[in-house]
Amino acid sequence: FNNAGHMVSYFRTMAAEGNQQQVVDYLVAAAAEYGFEALSIDLEPSCWGGNASACEFPTSDDVAALHAFIDLLADGLHGAGRRLSVAAGSYPVAQCDNGFPQYELCADEYVSKCRDGTYNISTCNCCGFTSWFEPTGLCATKADRIVNMDTYMSPFDTAFFQDAMAWYYAAGCSAEQVAVGLLASETSDDGQVDEMFDAIAATGAVEVDIWSNFWSGALTQEWGPSLEAFLASGTGSPEAAGGALYA
Repeated sequence: FNNAGHMVSYFRTMAAEGNQQQVVDYLVAAAAEYGFEALSIDLEPSCWGGNASACEFPTSDDVAALHAFIDLLADGLHGAGRRLSVAAGSYPVAQCDNGFPQYELCADEYVSKCRDGTYNISTCNCCGFTSWFEPTGLCATKADRIVNMDTYMSPFDTAFFQDAMAWYYAAGCSAEQVAVGLLASETSDDGQVDEMFDAIAATGAVEVDIWSNFWSGALTQEWGPSLEAFLASGTGSPEAAGGALYA
């Protein structure tokens, strides 16, 4: 996980120095040492500075390098009998403060406009996320799952959820590929929990990944019956008898 504001420059350094295989070897070894069934990478191109010109934002070359790294890491993990998931957020309504009108500013030259201060941080972060996690290329990689961070919301909204999942499906991603990302704080209302899992079932998703920590809070008991039903649903993944759950 890297969302510290300098992820793009760190990633470029790794690629420029040709250290991708070294990183892959380290992660595969770590997965074996700790007995992990899978690894998840969450590399977010956020800018936390006061001015967009203080940050680096991903170019098309950076995105191509990301996809190559994902494939290299997936090959390493698959060779060791493990899986790879990649957290992603590219739905413009979720990642852009002004939604699609702001997203439409993200042409090829957006990086130069961030560097010279033409675009503010809000627009540069919008363009950074939607280009870095562009779903057509991402779902063509060898990653086993793309964890949809665009479905993080509080409270849960069915229409928004459906649109956030449809963004990936329209790009050619399959229901098997796209895992549903949820916040532990998404809802604690019995009726809304049922509504949320009905919406998840309607997408055909086979995996739910729950962000539960000091920021998103802890799961409440109201989730219990719906989680149990999802796990026993039989929609199944190759790794589970029913749905898969990660928290």
